[in-house]
Amino acid sequence: MSRALITRSDSGQKEVNYSELGGGLTAAAISTYSYQPQSERGSGNVVTVWGSQMGWDAVTYMIKEFSPDLRKHSKNRKHEQAADTQASNSE
Repeated sequence: MSRALITRSDSGQKEVNYSELGGGLTAAAISTYSYQPQSERGSGNVVTVWGSQMGWDAVTYMIKEFSPDLRKHSKNRKHEQAADTQASNSE
């Protein structure tokens, strides 16, 4: 989850993820001021949209990180269940 805020540079050092933070803030500002009614345009709404976007980005980073492990675990459980079913049918 920290990759939404901190990333690694080309040299491998940790640094602030300026592209994620700035890009998300820019997108939140554009969407707020372009698509929201005049009464809902403001920095508070921009920050709320930006925070929501950062949260969703962190969740998708976690899904990308752990989905191969979850998929592998799921396949192993299916194979174990199939083996158990086959063993009980052959008895």
